[in-house]
Amino acid sequence: MKKKLVPYLRAGFACLNVITHEEGRAVTEIAAAAAELEYDVWSWSVTTGFVSPSGDVIDKTKDPLAALECFYKWERASEDDPSPEGMNIRNKSVVILRDFHAFLKGNSAVLTRRLRDCIEVGRATYRHLIIVGCEMHLPPELEKEITVIEFSLPSREELVEIAKANAGKVNQEMNGETDAIVNAGCGLTTLEFDDACAYSAAKAGRLDPEILSSIKADTIKKNGILE
Repeated sequence: MKKKLVPYLRAGFACLNVITHEEGRAVTEIAAAAAELEYDVWSWSVTTGFVSPSGDVIDKTKDPLAALECFYKWERASEDDPSPEGMNIRNKSVVILRDFHAFLKGNSAVLTRRLRDCIEVGRATYRHLIIVGCEMHLPPELEKEITVIEFSLPSREELVEIAKANAGKVNQEMNGETDAIVNAGCGLTTLEFDDACAYSAAKAGRLDPEILSSIKADTIKKNGILE
């Protein structure tokens, strides 16, 4: 996803919505894209509030509207005129909003309006909001304001690395079954495949493609898409 994100950031897209069940992996890719452009990375969640690039937690920012108010205020501050709290989101920054889609689902007019305000200022200053969550809930007013990015499942190469790491934990080699093991993992997230490999290693002492396929079938049943 890094290669996809960098052009969006360079082009000044002020708000992106990354749809994924793999928050950690997505955040890593976002951070890598920001590092390539030498952008600061801030993050927000309803349980922590704003967290600065240096790891400082900003008080009274857990409420989603309060977070947007702070973003908007700091957006309007100059580089040399930090906010009253002594913090400032400088130009060329990325702010990751974890699970923010859940609050947009309520279609709050005030929240929607303030997010549009933030997007407007963000376009002019290369300060980007990136919503990371497993679903998309965009009010009609925001459908043309936010660019949606689907975060793909792990590649075969990534699955191979996960499989090798789990095989190494039980001092086993792939024994020529790499393709079968990876085929059994295709369609799973990195966490799901890692868990499946760990289960197979614990049960059989090795990575067994049949065990992995069985676990994948159970996982897909859970998601309601296996006939």
